[in-house]
Parts: sequence; C-alpha cells; structure tokens
Amino acid sequence: MNNKVIYRSLCETHKEIPIFMQAWWLDAASKENWDVIFAKINDEIAGFFVFSFQKKLGKTIITNLPLTQFSGPFIFYPQNLSQSDIHSFENKVYTNLIEQIEAKNIDFIEINCHHSFKNHQQFFWNGYKQTTKYTYILENISEREHLLSQMSYTQRRQRIKKGNPNYTFSLTLSPEKFYDFYNENLIKLNKKIFYSKEFFVRLHNAAKEKNQGQIISIHGQNDELLAAIWVIWDSKYAYDLIMTSDKNKKCSESTTLLIWETLNFLKDKTQNFDFEGSMIKGVALTNQSYGATAVPYHCISKSNSMLMSAWKTYQEYKNQKNIEKTSLK
Repeated sequence: MNNKVIYRSLCETHKEIPIFMQAWWLDAASKENWDVIFAKINDEIAGFFVFSFQKKLGKTIITNLPLTQFSGPFIFYPQNLSQSDIHSFENKVYTNLIEQIEAKNIDFIEINCHHSFKNHQQFFWNGYKQTTKYTYILENISEREHLLSQMSYTQRRQRIKKGNPNYTFSLTLSPEKFYDFYNENLIKLNKKIFYSKEFFVRLHNAAKEKNQGQIISIHGQNDELLAAIWVIWDSKYAYDLIMTSDKNKKCSESTTLLIWETLNFLKDKTQNFDFEGSMIKGVALTNQSYGATAVPYHCISKSNSMLMSAWKTYQEYKNQKNIEKTSLK
C-alpha cells in the first residue's frame, strides 16, 4: 500500500488535519504532483510531511501550491505529555521526517507551515533557514458581541452597526463570475492572477462538494456587484482565501459588512476565522482593525543548488519591491 492510499484513509479519520493538507484538496490543487512521508513511533503514525513538487529551471523544487497557504509537517501528539516529553517527541518525529526528505535529493525547498508548527529547531540544525511571518485570526467567531467589542470604532459603529439597507448579500455568484470580477479588479491595479480560471473553478468545486467552501458577494443598488469573498473552512478554522472589491467604487463599507456577513455564515461551521494575513502594511492594519490577533507562522527553506539560490534571491527582491509599493506611506 503506497503512502497516498494510507494518507487518504488518515485524512478521513483525522478531521483535525487542516484543509490545505487534506488529500482531496491536494488532488484538486496539483492532481498527481504531491506526496507525503510518515514518521512512525512504535509502529504508529506519529506525524507526516505533506508536500507538492515541480520542475523549475531543470531542478526539483518543493513549494506551496497556488491558493494552498501551507504544507509541511504535522504531528499527532499523544495525550498528557509533559513539556519535556513534547520536545522529545517532536525531535524524534522531525528527525525521522528530515532524514526522508534529504534522501529524496531535492534541489530546493521553501514552504509556509501551519501556525501549529512551532518548533523548527530540528530543521535549523539540518541546514534549513527560517523566516517568521504573520497571519491574523479572530477566535471564537460564534461569540458575536465579543467580536464587535474587539473591533475598531470605525468598523463597529460607523459601518456594522449603522449598516445600509441598500446592500444585499448573495450565495449564488458562480466561480466563473467571481474569477472574472477578481481579475478585473486586479487589472485596475496593474496586477494579474497567476493561475487559470480552470484551476480556480476546479478547486472551488472540490471545496463546494465537501461543503467546505462558499462564495459570498455583496451588491448595491440595481444588483451592482461591489465585493466578494471566497472562504473555505475545516473543523477549526475558516480561511479568507480571496477577498476582492472594485477599488474605483470606494467599497470600504461594503467589504466590512461582507466580512461581518461571512462571520455570521460561518459561526456554526467552524471555530475561528483566519484572514490569511499579509506582511504588507496596509493589509495588516486592516486585519488588525477587525480585532484579529497577529499569529506567527514559519517559512522554512533550504537550497542544494547555486542556480536555485540565485533564483530565490531574485524572488525575494521582487517581493520586497511589491511590499514597498503596496504598503501605506
């Protein structure tokens, strides 16, 4: 029995595995270009490392897939471990996983890890670099009054509580129209989508079939589309995967109401809401205004190729220029 078959069964029985690591999500996002390795302790699966792979410049690389926010290690912790035992358990699992990764002779690896992955020392000791990034999370989204109390005055009073009777919400916007609307809004900002409509629709339909994804839109007078969000969820977290609005129409009020409506839609489906935060200053400040908590997560990387190291340096330069261009001054 190969690892993928075992993993599919594992995902069916362990619903705590985050959505981006679920086998069905990886099937939709990459078809065959993903794999998984297991760490076993006493013949039991204690953890795994799930990853996607591709060829770039003739080299084999492991990176996150489009619209797949994280991958990498995940551990099944035994109950009632002391802090010392937790570290010992993690060291055993990560050592085993790293040995298997190294045996694959990967030229370059760079992945964002789920924020539950907190101990990267074993990777550091094995030559991996680490960068801390932040996402923003609203906890206990079913507690509506508490959510309101944590928001900024502008979001809470001037927008949500005031409301606007001219706005309507819809759950029927098709993935094709959502993609076109998103693309049109990016073009106005001199940007473009880096994945196809076919890819987006396939991923959307896979989540919809699992009842773990929904497009929600907000409309103005004459049914004018103002903003829309594609949100997905698992048992613990919902993820604001794509949020788009027409910047020419000054939709700050409508996007706030859309977020509030989305939280209401999700309140009986999951526990927390992840804005899938950004290191871009303007995005981070907006997320903070909803009362979301900054939660760190690790990006780990390693290069065994001078060519891929040069490519990585160039990508970092481009990303930094993008952050400088889009940050608030």
